[in-house]
Amino acid sequence: NDPVIRGIIYQIVVAVILVGFIFWIVGNTAANLAAQNKTTGFDFLWKTAGFDISFSLLPWSRESYYWQAFLVGLLNTLLVAFIGIICATILGFTIEADAASEIASRSRGTPRIANRLLRRVRDFAQVRASGAVTADVADEALRTFGVDRLGLDKVDRAVLQVICERFGGGPVGLSTLAIAVSEQTETIEDVYEPFLIREGFLARTPRGRVATAAAFTHLGLTPPERAPELF
Repeated sequence: NDPVIRGIIYQIVVAVILVGFIFWIVGNTAANLAAQNKTTGFDFLWKTAGFDISFSLLPWSRESYYWQAFLVGLLNTLLVAFIGIICATILGFTIEADAASEIASRSRGTPRIANRLLRRVRDFAQVRASGAVTADVADEALRTFGVDRLGLDKVDRAVLQVICERFGGGPVGLSTLAIAVSEQTETIEDVYEPFLIREGFLARTPRGRVATAAAFTHLGLTPPERAPELF
């Protein structure tokens, strides 16, 4: 008869009913579309991703599916935000939850990058602000350091700009691309490419690297009328 326990039970029951209703709606919609030989447009979620993720709480390989990549990204962002708050406490400064989330969302889901960005944001806040890290301070600091809202840094944008502006979207060979941005081929392939592919800005093809329409849009450029050849 404890009202607290009763309230918890009611919440669990409501949550189960809501989840069941959502699954019923999704299943019913999928069945109706299948009967009409139509697709939802989300079939790609069950396709092989074909790229690496440097850090993952869940088992991951190039053979994993795109829906698993989204789940890994979500869990990594939550973990990195939590780690950011803990590290801020250890380093002895105040950070708001929104600021921790801002840093986590731009750290590629990698704790090592999150810690590096956190220290740089802290230094920025100590010089430019009162020392407390708010969401606005974190955003200004990260923009100053060249990290945009999607987590792309200067080299990421340089890679995309070379492909989009110099080579019309590609395809571009890895060696040519590495020379153009003054980086080692191994660095491009192992450090920058996986993130750009995961974010939907780059595609690997047998003929070379190709920039997607999303890459042109992100750089403020107009995508070519004819999409770069992917196969």
